[in-house]
Amino acid sequence: MAQYLAAAPLKIVTLAPELPGHLDIIRMLAARGVRVQLGHTLGSYEDAVAALAAGASGFTHLFNAMTPLQHRAPGVVGAALAHAEYAELIPDLLHVHPARSMPRCARSRAYMP
Repeated sequence: MAQYLAAAPLKIVTLAPELPGHLDIIRMLAARGVRVQLGHTLGSYEDAVAALAAGASGFTHLFNAMTPLQHRAPGVVGAALAHAEYAELIPDLLHVHPARSMPRCARSRAYMP
């Protein structure tokens, strides 16, 4: 990873929190001032919360290519809505349905106008 950081300025990275070694990578990137976001993931709520505790601060393309919010398994979406500093959402009416996803985000901690 150090070779990539030395090759060019790195400002933001999206990674899947369930990958082996992700917590160490998140800590290292965050310590170097890189904003770490979670996305494109099959990870669990617990994976996402652990990643946030390790230094991740946001979520990329909320609801897309990530584990959904369910009543007994809140998934990565649940972690974003409950704990994220911010979350990116594609509000083009194609990536997420406006009736469920956008109002829910607007009421969460993750919403940033």
